[in-house]
Amino acid sequence: MLIKTGGNKMDSKKLGLKKITTIILTIFFIGSLGYFLYTKDSMGISVSVFCLILTVVLYQVNKRLPKLLSDGLYSVFMWYACIASVLGSGYGFYDMPHYDDFLHVTSGLLTVTAAYTFIKFFNTEEQISKMNIIFIAMFMFMFSMGIASLWEIGEFSMDHIMHTHTQVGGLTDTVMDMIDALVGCLVSIPYALKKIRNKKN
Repeated sequence: MLIKTGGNKMDSKKLGLKKITTIILTIFFIGSLGYFLYTKDSMGISVSVFCLILTVVLYQVNKRLPKLLSDGLYSVFMWYACIASVLGSGYGFYDMPHYDDFLHVTSGLLTVTAAYTFIKFFNTEEQISKMNIIFIAMFMFMFSMGIASLWEIGEFSMDHIMHTHTQVGGLTDTVMDMIDALVGCLVSIPYALKKIRNKKN
């Protein structure tokens, strides 16, 4: 399912979601950073600092460009970063069966949502209505799978530069991650196209 990406509406529900997400995750990231500094866990320190920086960056993007990054999308991306980075890499949740598969399928959903948001951000409703639906589907697919490829390149680079172990399964792990992202992508695209078709009509 595509995540709702509409612009910010100044209602208490959305403001509450954004504020609660920011407060809870900031406290969690800072607490985790303190814990990893105490245990001298370099991976935990890295992902905690990364998530704190990401919080500031995405918060500012949401504040300045709400049409590009709505409150709902901001919250989803932040929780995903927490689950994938701090819990997954810092606290070792990737050792749980199929945890990695779940995250990569979810990444496919999120990247299609991001592609849909970019289309809406850089084009007017009239321009979108004139776009070829096949081109839109191809853009969403290539964008989503391109992000999945860059993610795997990032993991490969970390393993060779920082001597981490994100790709312990080697080529099999990489290909399975790409397949998981493909599944999430293919599930999301029809829903996105349905929303666009409804606007065309």
